[in-house]
Amino acid sequence: MASFSIFPGVIGLSGFWATSFNRHYQKTSATSTFIQYELYDSNGLVGAGFGSTFTADSTGILLNVEDTGDSSTPKSFSKNGTFIGSSGYVSTGDSITLWLTTDGTGNAEASFTVPDFGYSPPPSGGGGGTNTEGGGDTSLSFDSNRAMTVTIDSLRDSGTYDIYQDSTLVVQVPHTLGSTTTANSSGPFPNTYEYTIRYNGTVIYYVPAVVNITKVHCNFW
Repeated sequence: MASFSIFPGVIGLSGFWATSFNRHYQKTSATSTFIQYELYDSNGLVGAGFGSTFTADSTGILLNVEDTGDSSTPKSFSKNGTFIGSSGYVSTGDSITLWLTTDGTGNAEASFTVPDFGYSPPPSGGGGGTNTEGGGDTSLSFDSNRAMTVTIDSLRDSGTYDIYQDSTLVVQVPHTLGSTTTANSSGPFPNTYEYTIRYNGTVIYYVPAVVNITKVHCNFW
């Protein structure tokens, strides 16, 4: 399934809320698929009815400014100058304007830029799973000669990533957080075995054994 791997504690605001009251959005709850922000100032929580939420799903990042419990403003938002409504999909770097009204007219409450949440889409291959550590572009693949290419996403923690052929360790890939690591091994690696990438014993990517089909894989996001 889709997920987040980065959870910013604060989203800075500009406009009325910021200039008049020095307010900001502060994270109040988060899971791998859902992040909630409420409105804060120097005295603490302004009120539980002013918040906005971000949800990771198969389409993208869903911003909702009128989620459950949000009884006050904002009532709607615009994205990059285009009116959206009370909920809609956004991307990292989008400019969001929060409106006092349901139709995007009148006064704006505030503006902000959508931060990087480390959004990872669901796997495109067969099967699926849950990746509890983030790192959306981690993969393991084989060419026509069954040589192996391992990619470890830049968002993943530093350490050694183990590649197993069934229960046998066949390759180890050192990785540093902040850089994408790509490693190749000539093999050949028969497709009659299953292959996994493991980090600290946890399976994060899985390629099942192939029987009378072309490669099928599932990524544990």
